[in-house]
Amino acid sequence: MGEKQPISADNIPSLKSMTWRADVILSSSSVNNVMQPFIILRFELSDGTFQTVELSMQAFHDLRFRVAEALHSMHKLEANYLFTLRDA
Repeated sequence: MGEKQPISADNIPSLKSMTWRADVILSSSSVNNVMQPFIILRFELSDGTFQTVELSMQAFHDLRFRVAEALHSMHKLEANYLFTLRDA
C-alpha cells in the first residue's frame, strides 16, 4: 500500500474555478422527487481534477447560509485583529 501524505496546506489543492447550474428532473422511474429543482456545482481544482456536487434547493440554501456565516465571522476576526494591531 502507498504511504499516506500528512495533510498540510502544501498538498491540498486550491479552488481554480467553479461553475453552477440549476436543473429539474422532469420524469424518472427511479427518482421520487420529480419536478424538484436542484443545483449542480462543479469545482475545478489547482491539481487539474474536477469535483461535482448535486444539492437540493434546501441543501444549497443551507450551504449558502453557512458560507455567509463563516464570512461574517472572518470579517469580525479580521476587524478585531486590525483593531488590536492599531492599538499595539
